[in-house]
Amino acid sequence: MYGPVTGAGSPLAPPMRVTPADGGFVGRCDLGIAHEGPPGYVHGGVSAMLLDELMG
Repeated sequence: MYGPVTGAGSPLAPPMRVTPADGGFVGRCDLGIAHEGPPGYVHGGVSAMLLDELMG
């Protein structure tokens, strides 16, 4: 519920939805200003966190 990536109760969690697809999983989300690093780009820690959640 309060997981930092997929937890609905976490205020900074990106709204990532994970669905099964062809023997694996697909995660989709829209990142906002809270996840921004350099102007117009996602923060590297956030992209690493998302990939870690999918791979873990």
